[in-house]
Amino acid sequence: MKDRVSRRSLFIDASRGLAMLLVCVSHFGISYFGPGGNTRGSHLTSLIALPSTATFILLSGLLLGFLSVQSAASFPKLSLKLMDRGLFLLGPAHGLIMIAHYVIFGNVRFFFITDAIGFCLLLGPWLVATVSPRTRMALGASLIAIAWFGYLHWVPSGSSGWLMRAIFLGDTPFKHGWLTFPVLPWFGSYLLATPLGEKLATWRKAGDGFVARLGAISLLMLGAGVALHLLGRGQSETVRDLLSGGQKYPPGPAFLLTSAGAGLGATTLVAWLEQRGIFQGLLAAFAIVGRSSLVVFVVQYFVYYVGVFSLHLAVSRLWPATLAITLAIIYGVAFCWDRYIGNDYLTVGLPYLFRGRAGEASTTQS
Repeated sequence: MKDRVSRRSLFIDASRGLAMLLVCVSHFGISYFGPGGNTRGSHLTSLIALPSTATFILLSGLLLGFLSVQSAASFPKLSLKLMDRGLFLLGPAHGLIMIAHYVIFGNVRFFFITDAIGFCLLLGPWLVATVSPRTRMALGASLIAIAWFGYLHWVPSGSSGWLMRAIFLGDTPFKHGWLTFPVLPWFGSYLLATPLGEKLATWRKAGDGFVARLGAISLLMLGAGVALHLLGRGQSETVRDLLSGGQKYPPGPAFLLTSAGAGLGATTLVAWLEQRGIFQGLLAAFAIVGRSSLVVFVVQYFVYYVGVFSLHLAVSRLWPATLAITLAIIYGVAFCWDRYIGNDYLTVGLPYLFRGRAGEASTTQS
């Protein structure tokens, strides 16, 4: 396990773990405060966790770009594993998460962020290997622009059209029966993060003040996002939605910049702590969650949307203790999963299929 961990970057994994903590806080609020009608508590936890999705997408793209430079020799093999993970997210993981959602919401009309990430993992590694960083940045920005143009102008004529619109472009949650994390804007955001990951790996190898540069980029993103949000005030409803810093469904430019900028700021702090050797035990604990993010994402749904929701707990001032207990359970699962290299089991068999075919080809040639 030490060799596997050494190939990863602690500050990225720890930051992913921090993003997962925010996800857990949000879903705790939905399952604990929601049934009791405590809208204030539910809104507060949702607000705290607002940057989590954009942060996780940012870090996923950043990690892909980072590893493409840091582990260039093994990147083709890594790409195959990531594509396999993408298929796992779109298949078995989707089914498991759907079960938990059915318990609390009573329907299955969801396209999860894990589905959008699965799509990213299917195409992202190939694009990183074959397309220049500038082209990827242009493609990412174009996908976000296309998604918003379609969202504002395409009015489907039937339910299937609205479903395709929701999955690829986005829609107001449950306005037409579905809650989705649309593919195009999130994939565009993922692609925009990959060149930054490549730069980070280069700066880190050169020891060229990569933490300071990361912090500067974070401030630029936050500043741009806030500027767009302020620019949207007093404008038409369409422009206001497009430029709102809270526009998550579908994600608007200001939301992506502010949320990802905040996440990158947290990543900068974590990188600085790692560099200074401060709170290494805490960072290692967060990194365990980050490396086990998929299983944590699935498990926390069952802890909150099945367990906490089914218990119908009365809202009290002791809710932080309840949250702490749930987090301890989830961390225990992550610790065991990471210790026994559980991620090797999150597969649909794609690497083994290609390995078998490569073996057959070599046998035929010999």
